[in-house]
Amino acid sequence: MKRILLFSLLLFGCSSMDQIDTSTPEGAFKMAEKYADVERYEEAVTRFNEVRTKFPYSKYSVEAQLRIADIQYKREYFVEAATAYQIFREYYPKHPKIEYIIYRIGSSYYQQLPTTVDRDLSAASEVLKTFNEYLDRFPSGEHAADAKEKKADTIDKLIEKELYIGNYYYKQKEYLSALGRYQGIYDKYSNYDQALTAAYKGFLCAVKLDYRDFAKRFYDILAKKYPKSDEYEDAKTQGEKYGLL
Repeated sequence: MKRILLFSLLLFGCSSMDQIDTSTPEGAFKMAEKYADVERYEEAVTRFNEVRTKFPYSKYSVEAQLRIADIQYKREYFVEAATAYQIFREYYPKHPKIEYIIYRIGSSYYQQLPTTVDRDLSAASEVLKTFNEYLDRFPSGEHAADAKEKKADTIDKLIEKELYIGNYYYKQKEYLSALGRYQGIYDKYSNYDQALTAAYKGFLCAVKLDYRDFAKRFYDILAKKYPKSDEYEDAKTQGEKYGLL
């Protein structure tokens, strides 16, 4: 596909590109767009930067800066894209496309999240901060549904990360460390599906540590919120066995 596009550009170049007057802001911008259209992104970014430096007071300078951010996103340079959109936002906070720009900032951070929970999730905080802002400002916005979906997926990843760490501690018989993780998950994400696992595992850790108050707390949660679950039935058996209930 890229070869076809490049071939088309070459055929079109003599008649079309040679006719573009790049000494004007509009012409320079059009030339950059043509390179972007055929996915010659490095050349396109160079050309858009030339528009910005040669014609800093033109409307095309502003648009060129946004197009650079879009190109970085399109070629999956998400770290660079996030930075480019963020800088654009700082310079033009009242730009007509500010809804799109905030959404793209959040999406750029979201695309940096790993596919497995054993990897670094440091970008998650920026994802949540940006999408929370987007949804507060544009609750019925064009990208609201996708922002909600990406936000929910990010929270799910954070919970799974904490469960992963808690389970690791549990397997290592470091029950106090594991208990802290499970308690944190339940306290922060009690309305999520993983809350059942957190409460159950927290109960098991409390039993192992003979922390009766904690065991009773998690047992009561299981009894009240999940009375038909296998986890509650096992907690009841464990509690009776250790004389904690």
